Amino acid sequence: MSTPSPLDEGLTPERLTEVLRAGGALDGGRVVEVAVETSRKTLISVIDRLRLRYDGGDGPATLIRKELRQDIAPDLASILGRDDALLENYRLSAAWQITTPVCRPASG
Repeated sequence: MSTPSPLDEGLTPERLTEVLRAGGALDGGRVVEVAVETSRKTLISVIDRLRLRYDGGDGPATLIRKELRQDIAPDLASILGRDDALLENYRLSAAWQITTPVCRPASG
C-alpha cells in the first residue's frame, strides 16, 4: 500500500479550479479540497492520486499527478523532465487510437 505524500504549493484548490475550468472539466462550482489519496515512487517519477471535493459544480472525483522525482541525477532529469516530451507521448498514443488519460502540464 502506498502512503500519501504532502501537497505542494502548486496544488491549491484555486489553481485546480482554474485548470479544470480552462480544460472544460468543470463548468460551475469550485474545488474546495484537495487530498493525496495514494502516492507511489517509480524509478524516475512520483505518481499521486488526488481526491477532489467541490462546492457546487461537477468535476472529476480524482486526478492523477505524475512528476519527476527530485532525487534523480540532474542530467537525467533534464532529459526526462520535459513536459512537452510527455505530452507528445500522449498525443501519439491518441493518434494510434490507444486510450490514454487527458494530460496537461502542471507548469502551464
